[in-house]
Amino acid sequence: MKTSIGAYSLVTVLFASTLFAQEYPTVTFHYSYIPFDRSCAKFTEFEIKEEWIEELYVKMDTLQGLWNHQGPTLLQNTVNIVGKSFLKKEVHATMTLCKFGSMSHPFLLSMRKYLSTATGDDPRPNYHFVGTVFHEILHIYVFDLLKDKENVPLLEKYGDEPNSVRNHLHLMALFKKAYLQAGMKKELEGMTERYVALDGIYGRAWEIVDHLEDHEDFIEELK
Repeated sequence: MKTSIGAYSLVTVLFASTLFAQEYPTVTFHYSYIPFDRSCAKFTEFEIKEEWIEELYVKMDTLQGLWNHQGPTLLQNTVNIVGKSFLKKEVHATMTLCKFGSMSHPFLLSMRKYLSTATGDDPRPNYHFVGTVFHEILHIYVFDLLKDKENVPLLEKYGDEPNSVRNHLHLMALFKKAYLQAGMKKELEGMTERYVALDGIYGRAWEIVDHLEDHEDFIEELK
């Protein structure tokens, strides 16, 4: 009995130590038509096709596997770059096929663009999925780092920009450096091409971080 109790205690301590030492969140993905998508489809009068649902279920393991392969490297790079751990230790991402874009609060991932059945056989590359997940997680991380700072010079410098642009400046600086440190230059180029193509807030934020300023200066403000 003493041996069993001792072994149990050791396992408990090791498990707790592992959680305590974890520097970035684990990420899991979930999809269920009921309740979210069914309610969304009803209120927005948007048709979610059965073939989309079927393809998404087939593709989920591939996307989770790709994230598990690349995501932790990007998150660990982020911690190493800034020198601060994520406060959030778990992210449960809900996938949706309804008319919502991806967002961090609540954590929603728009999935239609990754499906052949929803895009006329022209789905976005899977590496875009990894980039989108990383992007949304960085929103949480950057917010936690900046929320109590009274003086953020680069945010003040670009005070005339819309908040939606300013909210992406430090994020995109981290995004860029984490990808480069991971040796994922081609994926970074693909993602930034998308940002520029979208224009608007993403294109403007990327222009500031990549052309008008040194992205390292934004990162220094997070430390």
